[in-house]
Amino acid sequence: MQPPKATPVPTTARNGPSNLPASITLPQIRAHENPRRTGSTNGSVMEFLAVIPARGGSKGVPRKNLRELAGKPLIQYSIEAALGSTKLTQVVVSTDDPEIATFSRSLGVEVVERPEELAQDSSPTLPVLRHALEEAQQGGNRFDAVVTLQPTSPLRTSVQIDEAITLFEADHGADSLVSCVEV
Repeated sequence: MQPPKATPVPTTARNGPSNLPASITLPQIRAHENPRRTGSTNGSVMEFLAVIPARGGSKGVPRKNLRELAGKPLIQYSIEAALGSTKLTQVVVSTDDPEIATFSRSLGVEVVERPEELAQDSSPTLPVLRHALEEAQQGGNRFDAVVTLQPTSPLRTSVQIDEAITLFEADHGADSLVSCVEV
């Protein structure tokens, strides 16, 4: 049985990314103000930062991001999908957990060490993304948008990530995009 196909939905919501499996948001800039936006007069491409938020202290399923699913730790699916994307500029894992950090680095992604205040059960995703973006931009890197890849969505593929980015790039009025599955 095939998993349901997520449908990316461009939005203009101003309340930041949700906790859904994948979302794209513009970081502190408007798309129409950014000359690197695809389809702009100079025709250059957008720069996308993928953030995989992987806290170590899950209460519901302890250590869930490192729990094996079909022979691989759960987080590995998101890392592999992100690394397989042709449209992501950089991939980082945001974590407070040394074991998740070590494992993520072993797969070839950079790790942003998340401060304790952003690693609580009640910590919203948006400040985590802002922190990861600020850390990734150290040294002069600049990103036009942030792609959130929740590790609890292991069926998402690199092709779906690229399709979502293509849709986002094509809709100049959207400042975010969230994948949804019809139920």
